[in-house]
Amino acid sequence: MARKKRPCLLPSLLLLLLTLLLLPQVDSRSFVVDRKHNQFLLDGFPFRYVSGSIHYYRIPRVLWADRLFKMRLCGLNAIQFYVPWNYHEPEPGVFNFNGSRDLIAFLNEAAKANLLVILRPGPYICAEWEMGGLPSWLLRKPKIHLRTSDPGSISYSQVFQGVLERNTKRELALTAKAGAKLDILLENMGRLSFGSNHSDFKGLLEPPILGQTILTDWMIYPLKIDKLVKWWFPLNLLKRPQPDIPSGPTFYSTTFPILGSSGDTFLYLPGWTKGQVWINGFNLGRYWTKRGPQQTLYVPRLLLLPKGAINKITLLELENVPSKPQVQFLDNPILNGTSDRPHFDSFSDPQSTYEPIQLSGH
Repeated sequence: MARKKRPCLLPSLLLLLLTLLLLPQVDSRSFVVDRKHNQFLLDGFPFRYVSGSIHYYRIPRVLWADRLFKMRLCGLNAIQFYVPWNYHEPEPGVFNFNGSRDLIAFLNEAAKANLLVILRPGPYICAEWEMGGLPSWLLRKPKIHLRTSDPGSISYSQVFQGVLERNTKRELALTAKAGAKLDILLENMGRLSFGSNHSDFKGLLEPPILGQTILTDWMIYPLKIDKLVKWWFPLNLLKRPQPDIPSGPTFYSTTFPILGSSGDTFLYLPGWTKGQVWINGFNLGRYWTKRGPQQTLYVPRLLLLPKGAINKITLLELENVPSKPQVQFLDNPILNGTSDRPHFDSFSDPQSTYEPIQLSGH
């Protein structure tokens, strides 16, 4: 009888308490757990952590200082945050700590805000994040067992420390001439952020069957969509004929100016179904208006170029496109709408003068 694998308690899962205050008397700094009196001692004095959670990887870098300052104003003296492994090592041995991934820069911003840091580096973080922070390339090893004492899983994590729904089979009605090439786009709905996650593979997990014929000789490759949107679409905004019945997967994009002063806003996508949005190349997030309940996406004002400049929005719609593709920027969010009972209170103002933005497809 095979022995069950026990969960692996890696040292990397321990909380690191980092005192990062930039004070001149660095040599005199100390932190002690006074177990006798059940308290912490900071520099010899009783101390209590008043901490809040913040996810730097969900906040544009230009807003880091603002969010940390506001946390300090709320009375916090510390913050705690995770470090998602897959955010910093997208491919084996390829590390990215630049731009919004600059962990040291975020720690320095915390120090400037006079905040202590409780650093939680993973390798597994949950956090409702893709695969709980574990990189998907770990699944290239078919028999790997994540979040266990599996040697393959441990060795990888130690290095870091130093259009299909899940479980659903679909039948596709295809019409084509013999010998035609078949392309299948598989949407990555995200991987589980809980459990041992030993079977959450993506792609063609079983051979596709056309009639009674098993289709073989597939070439499978990922779409680097963030790079595609950032670097390719600015050069290829050629208008193409619109199909009689719009459907996805299709990219749509348009440009728009800011006519006056701008503030934080909320992107509303009336009639769209399910997909992804980019503002000026920044991956704003995923929408799924038919499922809800969230009907709008938050757009920080700093993502929008000021008056006189041209902004660009790009959508990847995976399913059904409205007959007249439009988007709207609202002053207030719609957070509790559903497919059965949508809430459109934000549009009841008769003085509203918004202009829908028309989009063209690619």
